[in-house]
Amino acid sequence: MNNILKYPIVHPLKKSGQKVAKKKPRPSDLKSWAKRVKQNTKSYYGKNSPGDYMLRVKIGGRRKFVGLMTNDLSEAARRAQQFHWDAKSSGWDAAMKRLLPAPPKKDIESLTLEEYFNHIESLSLIDPHTLFEYRAKCRTLFARCLGITGKGSDKWPGAEGRTPWQKRIESIRLSQLTPELISTTMCRYLESRGKSDDPLAKLRAKHTINALVRGARSVFSRRRIIPYVKIQLPAVLPFDGVRLFKEDDAEFRFVKEIEPQVLIDFALEELAGRKPIMFAIFLLCLGAGLRRNEADKLRWMDVRAVADGAIVEVARTAYQKGKSKASLRKVRIPQSFYNLLHNLRGNAADGDFVLPSNSAPRANVTYRHYRCDSQFKALCGWLKSKGLVHDTKALHTLRKLFGDAICNSQGIYSACKALGHQKVSTTERHYAALPNVDPVPFHINAQ
Repeated sequence: MNNILKYPIVHPLKKSGQKVAKKKPRPSDLKSWAKRVKQNTKSYYGKNSPGDYMLRVKIGGRRKFVGLMTNDLSEAARRAQQFHWDAKSSGWDAAMKRLLPAPPKKDIESLTLEEYFNHIESLSLIDPHTLFEYRAKCRTLFARCLGITGKGSDKWPGAEGRTPWQKRIESIRLSQLTPELISTTMCRYLESRGKSDDPLAKLRAKHTINALVRGARSVFSRRRIIPYVKIQLPAVLPFDGVRLFKEDDAEFRFVKEIEPQVLIDFALEELAGRKPIMFAIFLLCLGAGLRRNEADKLRWMDVRAVADGAIVEVARTAYQKGKSKASLRKVRIPQSFYNLLHNLRGNAADGDFVLPSNSAPRANVTYRHYRCDSQFKALCGWLKSKGLVHDTKALHTLRKLFGDAICNSQGIYSACKALGHQKVSTTERHYAALPNVDPVPFHINAQ
């Protein structure tokens, strides 16, 4: 018994003749690579139908999937083998360049405005809403430069998509838009408006053309955009050396046309009971200094009561991302404003919008969509009937009145924060009216 081993000895099985005759494919054999490549199906990238073949490979401590850009198995095996050799000998970057050759260079002279815009959009350097506005300003300015006009259904067909006028503008070659052409157009526009009898016409024309150029040239910024562009551009860009007309800060100074308390009395008398949505917009814009889109997308959960009033929070949501980081803020409103606003709530839930509307919000659109657009326009008409006739944006004047009141009571810095501005200079230039200064202490004795 002692001579019996505890564990029996297991002899390895001999291979059959078929297994011995079958050779393992060598790495140089395309059959081995044909087994390694996999199609880009749902198990990989979520596609329901088979796509191009891809190779999963690990070389030099890097493991990744490499797309082979073909759905032919034999060609995919050949490309996988070639990529493996190139990566082993020359490294990943050289292998990728050989596998993915650079697209043929497009002639600089034939690069159109549409192609440039599409490339900028693909880079995601500018917020889609902002890029939409910049693109519109470019079209308006460049149409003026080349004398391209449009009206009626040619410019506004009443449907989604790009209009014939937009297509005609964006088919312009980038090489046609020279700095000299833009500067000449600016001067010509200013001269045409300066012939009017209205002394302020030339001043408004200067602000208009400067705003167009300021927005359009942002898409061609050599500091923020051009370093990331991957297509070949003309050596001279459209706005190289183009200067804006000189503007004085006094030209933008907010002029108070009516006292806020007078507007409040009118609103209580004419809007509170008859037009509750317009009255709610009035309270939000004057009492909290909200922008149009901020008021349009405000939810009841963002309006909270506190000890001595309430807080209105401008938060990031699916429909309201904020104009900038500074615009996401909390604003205190008076108790009287909160009581009036809360009386309009009714049975609305916390997730409901403060301003009711039959129009649903739209999340994935590049243009500015307002649920209560008709109510905003109606309130603008009402404000103009009360004396706000000189300001072209009557609804925005309520926000300026709010900023001016905060500036006078708490200072320019508090007004900047309450308005959601990134720079104090913006608040000082556009939202603060001239302060009431006491008269000089001189006296004249009447004879």
